[in-house]
Amino acid sequence: MGGTPAAVGGWKLRLQTTRGEETPVVALAADGTGVYQSPEGLLGVEATYDGDDVVFIVTHKTVMTDFKIRFKGTVSGDTFDGGMMTVIGPHPVTGERILETSDAGD
Repeated sequence: MGGTPAAVGGWKLRLQTTRGEETPVVALAADGTGVYQSPEGLLGVEATYDGDDVVFIVTHKTVMTDFKIRFKGTVSGDTFDGGMMTVIGPHPVTGERILETSDAGD
């Protein structure tokens, strides 16, 4: 498969957590790396792409342990629709593109 994956770029996500609605920003690069802006700060991302579909994993490091949050979704134009899986179960996630593919870097 050639070309830049559809999910490459910057995204403002909307998700419901135990703390209420959060709107983190994630930037995904074509090489499968990225950065996730959480309330705890910047976290690294590992992403895989399959056409319009993306899976990315964010690792939160705490004093006690590290835990991973897995996001999975489909990109259609400038919208993201999917979900995230946490230790307490699945949650729906939506999002909108905030940086074009060419602005995110490779």
